[in-house]
Amino acid sequence: MASGIHRPANHRARAFRRRDRADRTHAVEGRDAAAPQAHDIGGPPAEYLIGAVCFVLAIILFLPIPMGNMPPAVAICLFALAILERDGIWAIIGMGAAIAAIAVVWGVLFALFEGGVFMVTRFFD
Repeated sequence: MASGIHRPANHRARAFRRRDRADRTHAVEGRDAAAPQAHDIGGPPAEYLIGAVCFVLAIILFLPIPMGNMPPAVAICLFALAILERDGIWAIIGMGAAIAAIAVVWGVLFALFEGGVFMVTRFFD
């Protein structure tokens, strides 16, 4: 009867060891995938450019623009990841997201301006 009591616990321990070994394997693969790449782009000289772009995105983020908050926030998060990991690939992706965010916000502002001009011309027509 004593052997029946220990068997399930031993089985659970073996299953836990297998799962733990698999988790460590995936952790190593994830660490290798997140290894910094393109160090020159993610290094200190480029951080000044990233800081200036993040400042512009923060100003856009602060403005009450409809549908204008999420794209700059995503770009800032990508830049933060690039600086934390010192990874130039994330900096390039962040720069693309920043350009897209500025284009989206500019498009929304342009549409609001054109809508205002249209309403004013129709009002005085």
